[in-house]
Amino acid sequence: MLSDQILDDSEFKSRFASQLKKLEIISSHMSKLVDNGNVERIVHLDKLRKKILLDLNKKQIRKTPINQERINKIISLNDYVVKRLNEQKKAKLEKMKKQSESIKSYIKFL
Repeated sequence: MLSDQILDDSEFKSRFASQLKKLEIISSHMSKLVDNGNVERIVHLDKLRKKILLDLNKKQIRKTPINQERINKIISLNDYVVKRLNEQKKAKLEKMKKQSESIKSYIKFL
């Protein structure tokens, strides 16, 4: 087919390395945004991250120790992001619950 490209091994490796680098950057940005409490931008970055992961998944990638180390770093950053988001959600829900209870008690006195 005319649209098919023939990639040599070095070009494939450079594309893979480039995508891994993008994943690392996105994951580190996501962890910084979570620490700052900016959740809105995380959704956009997560979509980009998922797209890259799907692309990598489609290409039968050979795991090397260096690549595996980078992938493990990305996974640990993403685990950190999920943990922090869950903590923030829990804290926000507890705050809302306290506000709700105080509003209910205020309404009783009216």
